[in-house]
Formats: sequence, C-alpha cells, structure tokens
Amino acid sequence: MQIAAPSSLEARFVITVQMFAEAFVILFWLGIIVGVIGLINLLALLGMRRRICRDLSIEFRRWSAKTSHATTTEAMASTVQGLKASLSSSLDERNRFLTHVDALEQELAEIRAQLHDAKMQLQDHKTSSKAPSRSEVKSVDEQAPPKVNPPPRPDERAIVTRTTQANTGVHDEEFVEWAWSEADDKKLLRSYLKTRNIAGTAIELKVDQRQVAARLVRLLLEPDGDIHDQTVENWGKNYKAADTRLMLQMWNEGDGLLAIATELGRDQLGIGWKLLDHSSQPVELSQLEIPKIARFTTFGRP
Repeated sequence: MQIAAPSSLEARFVITVQMFAEAFVILFWLGIIVGVIGLINLLALLGMRRRICRDLSIEFRRWSAKTSHATTTEAMASTVQGLKASLSSSLDERNRFLTHVDALEQELAEIRAQLHDAKMQLQDHKTSSKAPSRSEVKSVDEQAPPKVNPPPRPDERAIVTRTTQANTGVHDEEFVEWAWSEADDKKLLRSYLKTRNIAGTAIELKVDQRQVAARLVRLLLEPDGDIHDQTVENWGKNYKAADTRLMLQMWNEGDGLLAIATELGRDQLGIGWKLLDHSSQPVELSQLEIPKIARFTTFGRP
C-alpha cells in the first residue's frame, strides 16, 4: 500500500506551528531571565533603602541631640539670669528693710527721749510747786550736813526702772555700779537670754536699767576700763542710722568695745547698751555658757 506525501499546505502549517512553539519557548525563558534580573534589582533597591533610612535616622538623632543640648543650655542660662535678678532684688529689699528699721529705731529713741524729758519736767514741776511742811522748815544753822551714802551692796538695791537709756542728755548723779554675786549674775543672764532686751530684763528683775546694762556689758562684751564717761563728744545724743550700721559692722569684724566707742564718740556703756538691745542680736549667748560666764567674771565682786 502506498502512503501519499503531505501537501505543501500542510507542511507549511506544521512549520509555522513549530516556529511559534520555538518562539514561545524562547519568550518564556526570556521572561524568566528578565524576572530574575528584576527581582535581583528589587532586592538591591530594598537593601539600599534600608541603609538610606538607617543613615537618615542616625543623622536625625544626632541633629535632635544637638538641638536639645542647645535648647537645654539656653534654658539653663535663662534660669541662671533669673536667679541672679531675683537674688539682686532680694538683697535690695533687705537693704531697704534694714534702712527702714534703723530709721524706726531712731524715731523710737527720739520719742523715748522726749517722753523721758517730759517726765523729768513734770516731776520737777511737782517738786517745785509742792509747799514744804512745818517739820521741814528749819533754819540754815539748824540743818545737818548732807549725808553721803556709801555704794549700795547687793542686798540694799533700790528698785528703779527706766523707760529709756540713761545717756539721753540728762546728767544724773554720779553713777556707781553695784556689786553682783555669782547667783545674781546667773539670774541676770537667764533673764536677758529670755528677753534679749535691757528694759524687759530690768522690769523682770525690778532693777535699774543702767545697772542691768552695765553688768551685762561687763559680763558679755569685755570692756576696757571705765565704761561710763559723760565727757565723750556724743554723750547723750541720739544714734543715727549710719552710726548704728557702723557700730554693727565694726562689732561683726571683731573690733573691741573701746575701739567702737572711740570711733563713734561714745562711752562703752552706751555702745554696749545699743548692741545688747539691737534686734539683730549681735551679742551671742546660750544657756550652756551662763554658768561659765558667771563663775569666771569677777569684776565688782565684794
């Protein structure tokens, strides 16, 4: 049996199909290659993106740290400037307050001096207007010579209180300090430690203010020689605010009582009185020091 040969049309069709199949295979493999290459490029791009993001993050953190440090430094500088301004304002307020207190103390001293002068004038007026009794009317020849009393002993103290310091310009009789015992000194120091005021201590102990001031000056301020001197330049004059400030400055710098009194033209009793009465309490005293001070201070002991 003889097989017929394919016609030219069928042959061309088979060839065409084979060509398309080969082309498809080629395109398929080309697609796979292109896809692989594209995937590789994509992965590379993703890695670069991560590195870029990491670098940007590091740079941003550095920039943020620098900015934060600069901001913190500026804030601290501003805070320091504010504290300096506040401290300067506080110091100015303190100085103004001290000046006001000194002025008030001076005015109070003047008022006390005026009250004392008025009281003395009233007493003089009453004494001069009082008529003598018959028993007091005697002839000059019959009058006995004036009796001179010796300095008072501790058990013979007169109870005298004052409303101001003794050196107000009125020249009293000769001032004689009392003799104090160790027990009297302890009682005096405890009272002053409680009141921190000459007048309050004198009222509590029922003792003359000048005697209280003189004894406290002897016990606490270490004077040199006689503490009462009416011949000094500014004896009896009121203290100015500048005098008080200079007195406190010299005392705080370690100057002695005599040096301060000489500088201000005062006696040591007046300077000591002012120091003991000042509101800032420049004279140091504690409860534990009282027995030692009373035991080892022997001036005026009988």
